[in-house]
Amino acid sequence: GSQQQAVLHLIAVGINRYQNSALNLNFAQPDAAGILKFFSSSSSSLFRTVKITELFDGGATKSELLAKLQSLKGTAPEDVVIVYLAGHGESVGADWYFLPHEVVYPERPEEVRQKGISSQEIKDIVTQIGAKKVLLLMDACKSGFALQAFSARGVHERQALAQLARANGVHIVAASTKDQFASEVQELGHGVFTYTLLEGLQGQADG
Repeated sequence: GSQQQAVLHLIAVGINRYQNSALNLNFAQPDAAGILKFFSSSSSSLFRTVKITELFDGGATKSELLAKLQSLKGTAPEDVVIVYLAGHGESVGADWYFLPHEVVYPERPEEVRQKGISSQEIKDIVTQIGAKKVLLLMDACKSGFALQAFSARGVHERQALAQLARANGVHIVAASTKDQFASEVQELGHGVFTYTLLEGLQGQADG
Protein backbone atom coordinates (compact mmCIF):
# COMPACT_ATOMS: atom_id res chain seq x y z
CA GLY A 1 0.00 0.00 0.00
CA SER A 2 0.95 3.65 -0.21
CA GLN A 3 3.05 5.11 2.56
CA GLN A 4 1.01 6.53 5.40
CA GLN A 5 1.48 10.29 5.78
CA ALA A 6 -0.19 10.84 9.15
CA VAL A 7 1.80 11.15 12.38
CA LEU A 8 0.61 9.79 15.73
CA HIS A 9 1.33 12.16 18.62
CA LEU A 10 1.08 10.32 21.93
CA ILE A 11 1.33 12.13 25.28
CA ALA A 12 1.13 9.88 28.35
CA VAL A 13 1.11 11.28 31.88
CA GLY A 14 1.40 8.98 34.89
CA ILE A 15 2.02 10.24 38.42
CA ASN A 16 2.83 7.67 41.10
CA ARG A 17 5.00 9.97 43.20
CA TYR A 18 3.68 13.34 44.34
CA GLN A 19 5.54 16.06 46.16
CA ASN A 20 3.34 15.10 49.10
CA SER A 21 4.04 11.38 49.53
CA ALA A 22 0.65 10.89 51.20
CA LEU A 23 -0.86 11.32 47.72
CA ASN A 24 1.28 8.64 46.09
CA LEU A 25 -0.39 6.10 43.83
CA ASN A 26 0.63 2.59 42.80
CA PHE A 27 -0.35 2.17 39.17
CA ALA A 28 -0.65 5.57 37.45
CA GLN A 29 2.82 5.28 35.93
CA PRO A 30 2.44 1.59 34.91
CA ASP A 31 -0.93 2.51 33.39
CA ALA A 32 0.65 5.28 31.32
CA ALA A 33 3.50 2.98 30.30
CA GLY A 34 0.97 0.35 29.21
CA ILE A 35 -0.85 2.86 27.04
CA LEU A 36 2.45 3.98 25.49
CA LYS A 37 3.51 0.41 24.78
CA PHE A 38 0.23 -0.58 23.16
CA PHE A 39 -0.21 2.40 20.86
CA SER A 40 3.46 2.75 19.91
CA SER A 41 3.80 -0.94 19.01
CA SER A 42 0.46 -1.40 17.26
CA SER A 43 0.53 1.83 15.26
CA SER A 44 3.83 1.50 13.41
CA SER A 45 2.13 0.21 10.26
CA LEU A 46 -0.58 2.86 10.32
CA PHE A 47 1.47 6.05 10.69
CA ARG A 48 4.50 7.58 9.08
CA THR A 49 5.98 8.00 12.52
CA VAL A 50 4.94 7.93 16.19
CA LYS A 51 6.02 10.84 18.38
CA ILE A 52 5.99 9.89 22.05
CA THR A 53 6.02 12.20 25.06
CA GLU A 54 6.04 10.67 28.54
CA LEU A 55 5.65 12.72 31.69
CA PHE A 56 6.08 10.66 34.84
CA ASP A 57 6.22 11.62 38.51
CA GLY A 58 8.42 14.71 39.04
CA GLY A 59 8.45 15.43 35.32
CA ALA A 60 4.67 15.82 35.28
CA THR A 61 4.52 19.43 36.42
CA LYS A 62 1.81 21.90 35.46
CA SER A 63 4.12 24.00 33.30
CA GLU A 64 5.58 21.00 31.49
CA LEU A 65 2.23 19.37 30.82
CA LEU A 66 0.67 22.60 29.55
CA ALA A 67 3.69 23.21 27.31
CA LYS A 68 3.40 19.74 25.77
CA LEU A 69 -0.33 20.17 25.20
CA GLN A 70 0.21 23.61 23.67
CA SER A 71 2.72 22.12 21.24
CA LEU A 72 -0.07 19.98 19.74
CA LYS A 73 -1.64 23.08 18.20
CA GLY A 74 0.91 22.76 15.40
CA THR A 75 -0.07 19.23 14.41
CA ALA A 76 -1.33 18.64 10.86
CA PRO A 77 -5.06 18.07 10.20
CA GLU A 78 -4.41 14.48 9.04
CA ASP A 79 -2.45 13.62 12.20
CA VAL A 80 -3.82 11.72 15.21
CA VAL A 81 -3.37 12.84 18.83
CA ILE A 82 -3.82 10.68 21.93
CA VAL A 83 -3.51 12.32 25.36
CA TYR A 84 -3.60 10.04 28.42
CA LEU A 85 -3.76 11.44 31.96
CA ALA A 86 -3.33 9.21 35.04
CA GLY A 87 -3.10 10.71 38.50
CA HIS A 88 -5.27 12.45 41.04
CA GLY A 89 -8.26 14.57 40.08
CA GLU A 90 -10.32 16.95 42.18
CA SER A 91 -13.30 19.22 41.68
CA VAL A 92 -13.55 22.76 43.00
CA GLY A 93 -16.73 24.68 42.40
CA ALA A 94 -17.81 24.22 38.79
CA ASP A 95 -14.39 23.02 37.59
CA TRP A 96 -12.50 19.72 37.59
CA TYR A 97 -8.71 19.74 37.98
CA PHE A 98 -6.02 17.26 37.07
CA LEU A 99 -3.42 17.40 39.84
CA PRO A 100 0.22 17.56 38.67
CA HIS A 101 3.21 16.46 40.74
CA GLU A 102 3.59 19.70 42.71
CA VAL A 103 0.14 19.71 44.33
CA VAL A 104 0.64 19.17 48.08
CA TYR A 105 -2.74 19.92 49.68
CA PRO A 106 -5.62 18.90 47.39
CA GLU A 107 -8.05 19.63 50.22
CA ARG A 108 -7.25 23.34 49.87
CA PRO A 109 -9.34 24.83 47.02
CA GLU A 110 -6.98 27.73 46.39
CA GLU A 111 -4.00 25.41 45.95
CA VAL A 112 -5.94 23.23 43.53
CA ARG A 113 -6.92 26.30 41.51
CA GLN A 114 -3.35 27.60 41.48
CA LYS A 115 -1.40 24.39 40.89
CA GLY A 116 -3.94 22.15 39.18
CA ILE A 117 -4.88 22.07 35.50
CA SER A 118 -8.56 22.87 35.07
CA SER A 119 -10.95 21.18 32.70
CA GLN A 120 -11.50 24.58 31.10
CA GLU A 121 -7.77 24.91 30.37
CA ILE A 122 -7.77 21.41 28.91
CA LYS A 123 -10.79 22.22 26.74
CA ASP A 124 -9.28 25.48 25.47
CA ILE A 125 -6.12 23.70 24.35
CA VAL A 126 -7.70 20.50 23.04
CA THR A 127 -10.18 22.33 20.82
CA GLN A 128 -7.29 24.26 19.21
CA ILE A 129 -5.23 21.19 18.32
CA GLY A 130 -4.46 21.10 14.61
CA ALA A 131 -5.08 17.36 14.23
CA LYS A 132 -8.69 16.46 13.45
CA LYS A 133 -8.57 13.13 15.27
CA VAL A 134 -7.99 13.62 19.01
CA LEU A 135 -8.56 11.08 21.80
CA LEU A 136 -8.41 12.27 25.41
CA LEU A 137 -8.27 9.51 28.06
CA MET A 138 -8.54 10.52 31.73
CA ASP A 139 -7.87 7.96 34.46
CA ALA A 140 -8.42 10.08 37.55
CA CYS A 141 -10.98 10.52 40.30
CA LYS A 142 -14.11 12.51 39.43
CA SER A 143 -12.85 12.89 35.85
CA GLY A 144 -16.40 12.71 34.52
CA PHE A 145 -16.83 16.21 35.98
CA ALA A 146 -14.38 17.45 33.33
CA LEU A 147 -16.95 16.71 30.64
CA GLN A 148 -19.04 19.63 31.86
CA ALA A 149 -16.37 22.01 30.58
CA PHE A 150 -17.02 20.68 27.08
CA SER A 151 -20.79 21.10 27.39
CA ALA A 152 -22.68 24.26 26.57
CA ARG A 153 -25.08 25.41 29.23
CA GLY A 154 -28.33 23.50 29.02
CA VAL A 155 -26.89 20.86 26.68
CA HIS A 156 -26.73 17.25 27.85
CA GLU A 157 -23.14 15.99 28.16
CA ARG A 158 -23.66 13.13 25.73
CA GLN A 159 -25.10 15.48 23.12
CA ALA A 160 -22.31 17.99 23.70
CA LEU A 161 -19.61 15.33 23.29
CA ALA A 162 -21.20 14.13 20.06
CA GLN A 163 -21.17 17.71 18.76
CA LEU A 164 -17.54 18.10 19.84
CA ALA A 165 -16.57 14.94 17.98
CA ARG A 166 -18.29 16.12 14.80
CA ALA A 167 -16.96 19.67 14.92
CA ASN A 168 -13.40 19.15 16.18
CA GLY A 169 -12.77 15.41 15.94
CA VAL A 170 -12.27 15.28 19.71
CA HIS A 171 -13.33 12.16 21.61
CA ILE A 172 -13.16 11.94 25.43
CA VAL A 173 -13.23 8.90 27.72
CA ALA A 174 -13.24 9.38 31.50
CA ALA A 175 -12.59 6.74 34.16
CA SER A 176 -15.29 7.89 36.55
CA THR A 177 -18.36 10.02 36.98
CA LYS A 178 -18.15 13.43 38.63
CA ASP A 179 -18.66 11.82 42.06
CA GLN A 180 -16.66 8.60 41.71
CA PHE A 181 -13.14 7.64 42.66
CA ALA A 182 -10.95 5.86 40.12
CA SER A 183 -9.93 2.50 41.56
CA GLU A 184 -6.57 0.73 41.64
CA VAL A 185 -6.49 -3.06 42.14
CA GLN A 186 -3.28 -4.75 43.27
CA GLU A 187 -4.15 -8.04 41.61
CA LEU A 188 -4.55 -6.35 38.22
CA GLY A 189 -1.35 -4.34 38.43
CA HIS A 190 -3.28 -1.44 36.92
CA GLY A 191 -6.09 0.96 37.62
CA VAL A 192 -9.43 -0.62 36.75
CA PHE A 193 -10.13 1.84 33.92
CA THR A 194 -6.84 1.38 32.12
CA TYR A 195 -6.77 -2.39 32.68
CA THR A 196 -10.21 -2.68 31.08
CA LEU A 197 -9.23 -0.32 28.27
CA LEU A 198 -6.08 -2.29 27.44
CA GLU A 199 -7.93 -5.61 27.60
CA GLY A 200 -10.50 -4.26 25.16
CA LEU A 201 -7.88 -2.86 22.79
CA GLN A 202 -6.09 -6.20 22.77
CA GLY A 203 -9.22 -8.01 21.60
CA GLN A 204 -11.11 -8.92 24.75
CA ALA A 205 -13.96 -6.64 23.71
CA ASP A 206 -14.62 -8.75 20.60
CA GLY A 207 -17.88 -10.65 20.66
